[in-house]
Amino acid sequence: MGYLDTNPQAQGDDAISTWPTAAAPANAVSLAAALKWINDALQGANGVVTFPAAAAPANAVNFAEVLAALYEHLRPKTIVGETDIDDSAQTETTAWPILTIAPAAGAPLRDVEVIIDLAKVTTGYATVESTATIQLAVARKIDGTNWRREAYVEGALSGTLAAGRSQKLVVGSIGVDEQVRIYAVMSADATGDMQLPYIINYCGLAAPTVTEVAA
Repeated sequence: MGYLDTNPQAQGDDAISTWPTAAAPANAVSLAAALKWINDALQGANGVVTFPAAAAPANAVNFAEVLAALYEHLRPKTIVGETDIDDSAQTETTAWPILTIAPAAGAPLRDVEVIIDLAKVTTGYATVESTATIQLAVARKIDGTNWRREAYVEGALSGTLAAGRSQKLVVGSIGVDEQVRIYAVMSADATGDMQLPYIINYCGLAAPTVTEVAA
């Protein structure tokens, strides 16, 4: 005769009279207390007591870490900053980068979009320029070596027409082994230095490195 034959609760004839308070498996914690702890976590009555940091699926990574990683990857995030057009350093009639976006190691980006403010008060493009036009474009190293700009999707804006305007560039996904740049090109040399505030919206496990052009 074994334990299962002689103990009605283990055999299933009777239930546990009073379930103990839930407790994580440890020394001096009963099996019933540990089962209650697992049930509460799975059922949602209490949930995971302390949610672990996000981690991609791999050996020695638990389910809660993977769920955290999925949540972080799907949650929209935002980076704000300001880049510049430096009149003394740029040849504006030739396209040049104003932003570079590089994913963190192991953290690809998706649903990336960049919004450039063309009308910052006093020092924005619309204030500094008048007749010269500007166009912005996304660029990638498609062949792994050379930066290639996308065909422009919006007509060039003069400083006058840029008043009260911004431009959104849809980037899409950025893999961990690539970078993306935002290029600008003007129809004439800039009248002076100017600032271009930006917002980068993205989804990803970690924030990318954003390199701006500083005046």
